[in-house]
Amino acid sequence: MKGTWHYIAVCALLGLYIDNVRPVMTFLYIIVIVLLLWRLRMSWVIIGGSVSVFCYFAFTFTIVSPSSLEIEDERIQKWEGRVISAPINRKEYLQFNVKDLQKEKKWRVTTFSTSAQIAGLDVGSICRFTAMQAPVQQARNPGAFDFGEFLQSKGISGSLHADSKSIACKATKGISVIHQFREFIIVNIQKAYSPSTASWIMTLVLGNDEWMDEDIVELFQRWNLSHLLAISGLHVGLCITFFTLLSFRTGFLTKESIRWLLICLLPLYSIIAGGAPSVVRAVWMAEIILFMTWLQKRRPVTDIISFLVVVLLLIDPYLGFQLGFQFSFLVTFALLLSKQLFTTISPLRTLLHVSIISQLTLIPIQVHQFYILNPVSIVANVFLVPIFSIILLPFCIFLAIVNWLPVVVISVLDQLFTIVIQFLIQCLHIIDQYLYIDWVIGEISLLSGVGYYSMFFIFMYMWEQQKNVKAFIASTTMVSVLIVHSLFPYFSPVGRVTMLDVGQGDTIIIEWPYRKHVLMIDAAGKTFNDNGEIFTYAIKPYLHSRGIGNVNTLILTHKDRDHMGSAELVLDHFHVETLLLNPFYQLDSTPEDIDVKNLQTGDTVTIENITFVVLHPKREAKEKNENSLVLSTSIGGKSWLLTGDIGKETELEIVQQFPGLTTDVLKVSHHGSRFSTSDSFVKEVNPSVAWISVGEKNTYGHPAKEVIDLLAGEGIYAMRTDLHGAVYYEFKEKTGTFFQYLP
Repeated sequence: MKGTWHYIAVCALLGLYIDNVRPVMTFLYIIVIVLLLWRLRMSWVIIGGSVSVFCYFAFTFTIVSPSSLEIEDERIQKWEGRVISAPINRKEYLQFNVKDLQKEKKWRVTTFSTSAQIAGLDVGSICRFTAMQAPVQQARNPGAFDFGEFLQSKGISGSLHADSKSIACKATKGISVIHQFREFIIVNIQKAYSPSTASWIMTLVLGNDEWMDEDIVELFQRWNLSHLLAISGLHVGLCITFFTLLSFRTGFLTKESIRWLLICLLPLYSIIAGGAPSVVRAVWMAEIILFMTWLQKRRPVTDIISFLVVVLLLIDPYLGFQLGFQFSFLVTFALLLSKQLFTTISPLRTLLHVSIISQLTLIPIQVHQFYILNPVSIVANVFLVPIFSIILLPFCIFLAIVNWLPVVVISVLDQLFTIVIQFLIQCLHIIDQYLYIDWVIGEISLLSGVGYYSMFFIFMYMWEQQKNVKAFIASTTMVSVLIVHSLFPYFSPVGRVTMLDVGQGDTIIIEWPYRKHVLMIDAAGKTFNDNGEIFTYAIKPYLHSRGIGNVNTLILTHKDRDHMGSAELVLDHFHVETLLLNPFYQLDSTPEDIDVKNLQTGDTVTIENITFVVLHPKREAKEKNENSLVLSTSIGGKSWLLTGDIGKETELEIVQQFPGLTTDVLKVSHHGSRFSTSDSFVKEVNPSVAWISVGEKNTYGHPAKEVIDLLAGEGIYAMRTDLHGAVYYEFKEKTGTFFQYLP
C-alpha cells in the first residue's frame, strides 16, 4: 500500500482504545511501535508522529465513566447550551445534543411533545430551556443495547427531558441563513411532489428522514440496507459530479473556478444535508483533495484519509468509538487496498465489486453489534447499491434541483419516480417474504474477528493477483470462521440457567451443554401498553447474543401478561417445537407445527438427562396466579424449585403433598410479594440461594421487606434482578458457579 500516514492513524486509534493503561505497559507499546516501524524502514518523521499521537491519546483521553451518567440533581433546572448535533424529529419525540455553556458538558436533550416546530433549532444554535436529568438505562441483560455505553461513546454526560414549550433557540447569523435556505428547499419539495416522492428526496438529498414511511425504514434495516437511506460520501461524490458536468456543459466556468466553487459550496451542503457525520467526513476529504490538486501535490489517497482520521480524532476523540466512523473509514480503506481490481472493468462491475467488498468488510462489526447475519442481504446489497447509485440517487438529486419546472413536467417526473420506487419496494417485500434468513451467529469473539479479517486480507490479495483458486480457498475459510463460531456452543460442555431482568415479570432460559436443548420458562410482557418492548430489548437480544435461533421448548406457567405477554412474539421469531402449559391454560388458537401439552401435578418431563417434576396445579383455582405450574428439577448438581406466582396457601399445599421437598435454588414466587414465600415454606424447602425476578423501582413495593428479611434471617443468598440485572448459573456436569450481570 502506498503512503505512510496510515501507520500514524493506526497508532492514534491504538492509543485511543487503550484506556487506563499502566505506564509500564504504555512504555512496552512504544517500544513495539518503534521496533515495528523501524523494521519496516519508516522515516523518523513517521516513527515520531506515530509515537506522539499514541502517547497523546493514551495519556490524555479518558472515556466518560459510568458514574458520570448518574443523576446529579433531580430538580427541574434552566439550561443553556449550543446544539452540536442535527435534531432528530420523530412522531413520538424530538431529540438533539447540546454542549452546556456553563459546565462544558455534552447532554442528550429529548422532548416528547413535538406538536410544534421549534424555531431556530439547528446545529450551532444557542438554546435555552427547562429540563430535568433523566436516568440513563444501562444494559441489564447480556446482549442488550447499552444506552449508557452509547452515550459514553459520544462523550455525552447524561440525558435531559425538556419541556418543548420552554425551548427557545437562536441560530448564529451564518447558520441561520443556511437553515432558512434548507427549510425553503424542503417546503418547495413538499409543494412540488407527492408525499412519497418528497420523503425520498428529503431523505436521500437533505438527510431528513422525518417523513419516510416507518415500514420502509424497518424493511431496509432487516436487509442491512439502512446505509442507502443515510447521506454518505457517495452522495457527496455524485453532487460533485453533477455540479462539474453541469458547469462543463454550460461552458460558463473554468476548471479552476469549479474547484474553488466546490471548496466554498461543499461545507454549505454538509450543513444543508443536516450535518450528518458521514457527510462531514466526506466533505472534509473532498476539500483536502481539492486543495492538494490546487497545490499540484500528489499524495496517496490513503495518506489523505489517514491524515483526516488523525485530525478528526484530535477534534473529537469520541468519534473513534462510533459505528459510523468505524464503518466509513474501514470500508474506504478496504476499497483503496483493492483498487487494482477496478482498473480494467466496466463501471457497472466496479459498483458490484464495491458493494461486495463493502459488505464483506463490515460483516464482523455487524455481527458484533446485532449477533445475526442475513446472507441473502449481501446479494441484495450487490444489486441494490448500483440501482441506488446509478438510478435513484441521481434521480432524487435531479428532482431536488428542478422542482421549479412547470406542474405538468413535475407531475410526469413524480409519477415516473413513483413507479420506479414502488416496483423496487414491492420486489424487496417479495424477497423479504420468501428469502429472509436469520443466521444467528451470536456475540463474535476477538479470535473469530481476527481470523475473519486475516482470511479477508488474504482473499483480497489473491483476488487482486488473479489467483482465483487461492482466493476461493481464502473466501471459503473466511466463511468457515463464522460457521465454526456459530457452532461453538454445540461443542461446549458448559450449560447455563439464566433469569433475565424483564422488569416486573418472569423469563428463565435453560441451555443444555453441547446446545442439546434450549428451554424457556415464561416470556414476560408488559401488563399495560405492551408494544413488545421486553421481547425486543431483553429476550430477543439475549437469545441472539447466545447464538440461539431455536427455542426447543417453551413453558408458560400461567396466563398472566407478566409471564406470557411476549409468548406470541417468541413463537413468531423463533422456531419452537414444544409448548407446555398448565391444564387450565386455554389457547385462543393452536400454533401450527408445535406440539402443545398440558401438565398437571405428578407429571414428569424428561429432556435429555434432566427431569422436571410437576408439583402443581392439581385443580383449578379462582385466582389465575394459583394455577401456576410449579416445577422441581436438578441441573448442574443443584436442585431447583420454580414456583411461578403461587401464594402462601399453595406453597403450604405443595409441602404437605410432597413431604421432604428441599431445594438448593428457590425461584421466589410472585416477585417477592408479601403474599408469597411464607416462613414455614422457606424453612421446609431450605434453599441456599433465592432468585427474585422483580422490576427496578416498581410501584408494587416488590420484593416485600418481610420476604427479604426472612431470606436474610435464614442465611439465604438473594439474587435480585432489580439490583443485579440478569442472574445466571453456569455449570459443567455436577458443578457450577452463580453470576450476576451488573457489578
